[in-house]
Amino acid sequence: MMHIPEYFSKLDVRKPPAKVVDDKLSEILTEVFEIRKKLEKTFSRNELLAYDRILAKHLTTETLLPKLELEIKKDFNLMTQV
Repeated sequence: MMHIPEYFSKLDVRKPPAKVVDDKLSEILTEVFEIRKKLEKTFSRNELLAYDRILAKHLTTETLLPKLELEIKKDFNLMTQV
């Protein structure tokens, strides 16, 4: 019986590179906003406003690109494991 790797459904090598990058960026942003949603339960309105200002400063190409590269490298390393 042939063993299907665990990454197969997540990492389709037939997917165009632009789609891989878009999907990975969406995952990163989803994670960021899930964290913010959790903070909404405990932060005051002013604390959330301050958090949003800081978040807006950090959600730039310069800060997201290294994280995006790291996540894509992790996926690539997962695929190349023997």
